[in-house]
Amino acid sequence: MNRLPVLFVLLVITTSCQKKNDIDTIQPALFKNTWIESYEENPSHDIRIYRPDDYKEFPPARFRQVFDFKTHNDCHYLVLAPNDAHYMTEGVWTYENSNRVLTILNPDSEVAHRFEVIELKEDLLKLKRWE
Repeated sequence: MNRLPVLFVLLVITTSCQKKNDIDTIQPALFKNTWIESYEENPSHDIRIYRPDDYKEFPPARFRQVFDFKTHNDCHYLVLAPNDAHYMTEGVWTYENSNRVLTILNPDSEVAHRFEVIELKEDLLKLKRWE
C-alpha cells in the first residue's frame, strides 16, 4: 500500500512534463506563411511579433519587416534600403529544433537574419534576435 502514493506522484509528474513538452514544441510547418511585423505588439525591444499577412489591416508604416516562408526552405524577405526603396529578395530558411533557431540566408548564402523562436502558432510568430 505504501507504493500507491509514490506511483500516483510519478504519474502526475510524468503527465505534467509531457504536457509542457507538447506546448513548447515548434511545428516547422507553421512557418510556411507570409509574416508581417506587428511592431505595435512588440513587448520589448528585443522581442518581435509577426502576424500572418491576412491577420489584420496593418497601419501605415515607413518600414514593416516581411518574411515569406515557402516550401522546400525557400523564402523572400523585405530588405530595408537606405533610399526607402525597399525590396523583396530571395533567400533560404532553416530551423534548428534543438536550439529553436531560425536562420535566413541571403542569395550569397550569408546570414541575413537569425532568431530564437519564442513562440509559433497559426496566427503568431514571436522571435528574439539571436546573439
